[in-house]
Amino acid sequence: MSTPQTISELIDPELVELRAPYANKLEVFHAVANRLAEKGAVSDPDAFVRDIQFRETQGKTGIGNLIAIPHAKSSAVNNPSVSVVVLDQEIEWETLDDAGVQGIILFAVNDQPEGAREHLRLLSLFARKLAHKEITDALINASSTDDVVAAFA
Repeated sequence: MSTPQTISELIDPELVELRAPYANKLEVFHAVANRLAEKGAVSDPDAFVRDIQFRETQGKTGIGNLIAIPHAKSSAVNNPSVSVVVLDQEIEWETLDDAGVQGIILFAVNDQPEGAREHLRLLSLFARKLAHKEITDALINASSTDDVVAAFA
C-alpha cells in the first residue's frame, strides 16, 4: 500500500467526528482511541490513551486558533492514522495562545523508526496548513466530512 501524500488522502471519513459533545481532552482521547481500535488501527486503546497523555505532559499541543494537534508514538498503534474531531463547544486545553480548543487533529503512529518518520511527516503536512486562520476557521465551521477535506485543499 502506498503512503498517502495529501491531507485529503489521509482523512478517513470514519475517523471524522463533527459537533462532538466531549467536555475535556480525556473524553476526546478515549473516544478517538476506541474508534481507532474498532477499525483495527490500535490494538490497545487504553495504552494508546496513556501514551497520548504522556505526550501531553511534554509540551502544549494546542497550536492556537482553537486547534490542537495531540499526537503519540505508541506500540499500541498498528496502522498510522489521523483522526479529526470538531467539538460542539470550546474546551480547556493548554495552548500557545492561552485560549481553548474546538478542533482536534490527533495523529496515531507506532513507536518504531518508520513510525517516527511518519509522525514528523504528518505533523509537518498538517502544521503548514493549520498556520492559516482561514483554514482553521473552515475546519471549526465544517458541517460534513467533505467540508473538513475542503478546508485543507
